[in-house]
Amino acid sequence: MSRILAAGAISTPAYSRLKSSAAASSPAARAALDLKLVALRVPILELRRKSLTRGVVLALTSLWISFRLSGFPQVHVCLWLIIPLLVVCAATWDTARCLQKRWNFYHGGVVLLIYVDLMILLMISFLLLAPYSSELL
Repeated sequence: MSRILAAGAISTPAYSRLKSSAAASSPAARAALDLKLVALRVPILELRRKSLTRGVVLALTSLWISFRLSGFPQVHVCLWLIIPLLVVCAATWDTARCLQKRWNFYHGGVVLLIYVDLMILLMISFLLLAPYSSELL
């Protein structure tokens, strides 16, 4: 942890405030706290920042998980698909946050990624509703 503090990755007052808390009394708790502080500094995990990478990774991971949950070639009823559906909605919102006011090629790329997210959203909703199609007809 001293190397990270020397590099300036974590501010000293924040570390000392957390270090003095009661939860960081044992060496294992201090190591977990150090790991937590380093993980919080990763830019892709900061939800206040706009991130195209986070939105795309969440959407594609949710699509992969939904294929695995539904047993894709033989689709069966699985209500757990609602969770990847909600995650893709959050990923689409995160991607839409990156839109700019004026059109340029970056804005066009973000619009394409929003369309990709919407296609993933429709695919997961199809996997969620397809098993009920034989029961509805």
